[in-house]
Amino acid sequence: MKNLLTLALIVFSFISFSSCSNDDVDFNTDLIGVWERIDIHQDYSSVSKLVFVSDNTGISINTNAYNSGEITSSATNFDWNTQESMITVNLNGVSELRYILKSNGQLALSSSQDLTFSKVSDDIQSY
Repeated sequence: MKNLLTLALIVFSFISFSSCSNDDVDFNTDLIGVWERIDIHQDYSSVSKLVFVSDNTGISINTNAYNSGEITSSATNFDWNTQESMITVNLNGVSELRYILKSNGQLALSSSQDLTFSKVSDDIQSY
């Protein structure tokens, strides 16, 4: 029995170390969900959402609420992929944005670390 337990532990260890990198799996799992950024300007406020779906698709939603009471909103589908620590978002095949997942858990535009998104939900069902 002791030998069987030892063998099982060795097999489990071998499978764990020979499988895909844990960083890649956790990175993709942590990314899936709804990310949000809120900006307040003099004449309006802006809410930007990025919804990452596990099938490497998503949607970018931008809503502006103006002081006049007018509200505008737009939504754009995107495809995304990861390479090392970089997330590439391809908006309708027209433009490409690159993001990084920072150590503090925020998603930042790679060209401007000040433009950050915070994860607000893992639930993507309503998008």
